[in-house]
Amino acid sequence: MRRAGTTTFFVYVLDLGVIVPLALIAALRPLRRRVWGEALAAVLLMKAATMGLALLSMTWFAARAGLGIAAGLTALWVGIAGGGLALSIRLLAHCRPILPTDPAEAQRS
Repeated sequence: MRRAGTTTFFVYVLDLGVIVPLALIAALRPLRRRVWGEALAAVLLMKAATMGLALLSMTWFAARAGLGIAAGLTALWVGIAGGGLALSIRLLAHCRPILPTDPAEAQRS
């Protein structure tokens, strides 16, 4: 990389190499009625919510330090945080506890 004169940001590699494929899997698995897809979707929605809040926090601290902020990016961070929180709440509202099917196990709980 040094010889090429460019840099690779670790965040870009993480997003494109891990987060995007996991998001695609999480989007396609529930369509095939796979339980792991819904669990993965819940994790990624919470990640989106916390990442959006972290980006908003970064923007707020940058503004307090006197650095310029981009209004378009701030709106995007609000959308990511709000969308992640809203979709997480909607997903978790539809979750039900798994009840034991064995009567002996039901007596113990």
